[in-house]
Amino acid sequence: MIQNILIGLSLIAFVACNSGEAKESIEMKSEKPEAKTAFPEINFTEEQYEMAEIKTGKVEKRNLSEAIKVNGAVEIRPKGIATISAPLGGYVNQIALLEGDHVKKGQVLAIVENPEFFTIQQDYLEGISRYNYLKKEYERQQKLRDKEVNSQKLFQKVQSDYLTVKAKITALEKKMIMAGIEVAKVRGGDMVDAAQLRSPINGYVKSSNVTNGRFVDPEDALFEIIDADKVLLRLNTYEKDMGRIYSGQNVHFGLANEDLKERVAKVTLVGKAADKDRVVPVYAEIDNVDGSEMVPGTYVKAFLEVESKKQYAVPSDAVVQLDGKDLVILAKQTSQEHVFIFRQIKKGIEEGGYTAVQWPGDVNPEQVSIVTENAYAVLSAFRNMSEEE
Repeated sequence: MIQNILIGLSLIAFVACNSGEAKESIEMKSEKPEAKTAFPEINFTEEQYEMAEIKTGKVEKRNLSEAIKVNGAVEIRPKGIATISAPLGGYVNQIALLEGDHVKKGQVLAIVENPEFFTIQQDYLEGISRYNYLKKEYERQQKLRDKEVNSQKLFQKVQSDYLTVKAKITALEKKMIMAGIEVAKVRGGDMVDAAQLRSPINGYVKSSNVTNGRFVDPEDALFEIIDADKVLLRLNTYEKDMGRIYSGQNVHFGLANEDLKERVAKVTLVGKAADKDRVVPVYAEIDNVDGSEMVPGTYVKAFLEVESKKQYAVPSDAVVQLDGKDLVILAKQTSQEHVFIFRQIKKGIEEGGYTAVQWPGDVNPEQVSIVTENAYAVLSAFRNMSEEE
């Protein structure tokens, strides 16, 4: 814009020479019946035209997609989030991870020590010993019972003791697995005084809420792991647009500092209820996820494609504003100069650097040339000319 203004200032010396002629052109238009809807004209010599580096072209028909503009944020699928705690509590040590560190599934995050671990392992080993004895006794009593040598009451007692110990062992094994104690080592007689907290998924450390030597309770969340490959978009759409949104619909989106065409997603789930603000959540699967940028909670702007149709369109840079109106500059060339005529238009959708345009009834877009590049140089020259007058 600044460059265009400078070009306009440099042109003013030339434009001033023709200002009387331009003014006469404007005054002549004011005498016509349509003066209320007429727009200004400005004339450039060939030298002015070349200095401003103006380019002109024809109006094209292009396939542009109707769109629903929305905003939203990056979210993580439920299976892509893992919160790690110490199920039995204890003192934490050997933490070597920082927020943002990448981790693999099964990687040790921290070591937790707890005197209760010895009690659990002792109970487990004693239970194994008693289980082995009761299993043999149960099998013996079952054979005797089949031959009706022993009593039903005796067999039921042995069976009950056997199943009780078996259940206790199973419970202790699950408890050790939850705590991070390797059952196979304990079964082999290798008792440990610490448990390992491991990551259940691949991802990175979103938060770490623990320090070495701290005692943690079972309900404390020590780490939160995020799988960046499990991200998706949560878009805020309005109830009035629900009839135009469907699964499989294309979504173009960008992060806060990106163009809307930067990234692509597809609608996978449309919410069935609106909140108090009449907003309905729509979820979209992202194509070609870049986990380094798709941070949960990141704001996104997006539009959902509704339909694609051919319509008259101009380069978005060809549309200028004057007195709050959107204008396109028509270009005509005579034997001595270039004539530029400002015409008000109504903008439609914008996509891929082009803007759909609705033209006034007296303009046939197929028969006119427009300024496609450096339109603001023409606008700046006109403003400077107006100020001189």
